[in-house]
Amino acid sequence: MPADKKENLSAAEEKAAKEEAKRTRAKLEEEVGKFDIKKWDEIARWLQKQKRFESRSKQAPMYVRVGPRQEFSSVRQYMSGKNLTKIIASKPFTDKFGLTFTRENAEVLLCAMLAHDAPKADPKKNYGRRYLVQAEYAQSTPVVKLRLAGKANLSKTTIKLDQPYVWVFQGSLMWRHILLGTLVVIFLAACLFPVWPDFMKLGVWYLAVTLLLFLFAFFVARGLIFLVLWIAGYNFWIFPNVLDDDLPPIESFKPLYSFEPHAQSRSGWMYRISLGIVLFAMTYWVYVQPNAYHAQMLDEQRSFVDDLYSGKFLSDRSEAAADNLDEVIPDYEELLQEELADGELSEEDKLLNEILAEEELAAAGENDEVEDE
Repeated sequence: MPADKKENLSAAEEKAAKEEAKRTRAKLEEEVGKFDIKKWDEIARWLQKQKRFESRSKQAPMYVRVGPRQEFSSVRQYMSGKNLTKIIASKPFTDKFGLTFTRENAEVLLCAMLAHDAPKADPKKNYGRRYLVQAEYAQSTPVVKLRLAGKANLSKTTIKLDQPYVWVFQGSLMWRHILLGTLVVIFLAACLFPVWPDFMKLGVWYLAVTLLLFLFAFFVARGLIFLVLWIAGYNFWIFPNVLDDDLPPIESFKPLYSFEPHAQSRSGWMYRISLGIVLFAMTYWVYVQPNAYHAQMLDEQRSFVDDLYSGKFLSDRSEAAADNLDEVIPDYEELLQEELADGELSEEDKLLNEILAEEELAAAGENDEVEDE
């Protein structure tokens, strides 16, 4: 076949493919236009429950402009446009809803959600239910922060694959109201802690002590494991983001661990070798101690834990001393009795006793004269 005929055939095929894609897109737009509010909510809930949605979506603080300032709104879940189109064009979506989307025409559905073309949830309001909003990166390092897309970047007719899209659909708020009511009840119960029964107070004490011991053991083990592997030239952390205050609570426990080689340097290896020698010497010293030392150390640990759980770890002597302050500070008579019990008095004490005795006799004589008169 001549080359010009091949070019004409390929051009005809390309034109036919474009026409077919246009017809398919128009058909999908027609089908999407028939969705009612229940259908849209069903799609939104299905998207939220997908493993790919959970694994590829992230959380970041969202900022909104209030006057001349940008103020923090809340932590929101977001995903790139590329990942959203992949989910819509996936086989599970086709099996669930009977519509076949490709990555090229998935924006038909997403733009409808983005442009608020979904049917109005409340006829009195002039907008439909919100599912997605387009955002942009306000800050990418060290922590991602988002803001609403500006006019120059905003698009309601196409999905930008490299831009973040924030998921704002909340669905039913029943569980949120239940959790909020539970939180109020817990707060009131905490305020009434002084009138709790003793067994409940004891249970709270046991729970608090157990949590304290667990956290102490966890961070000690975490630090020791990091120290040993750091000496070997690696950085290994269990829950590396657990102490990061900028992350949401759930994100603080992701990933489970981090393991990566440390930067190589001569001075770094000198520090590692020195610390390794010290750590080995301390471990060997503990190992060579007699069995009696180990048994005593275990007994002390057991006694410490028993005192901690029994509430005897912090003594109440200071409170008892404050209640019996008059008994704690002795008067002169008590001091004199103690001196007599200890032995003979010194010359100064004898002289002081004579002076006090004379003063008492003189005072007694004056009282007698007053009575006679």
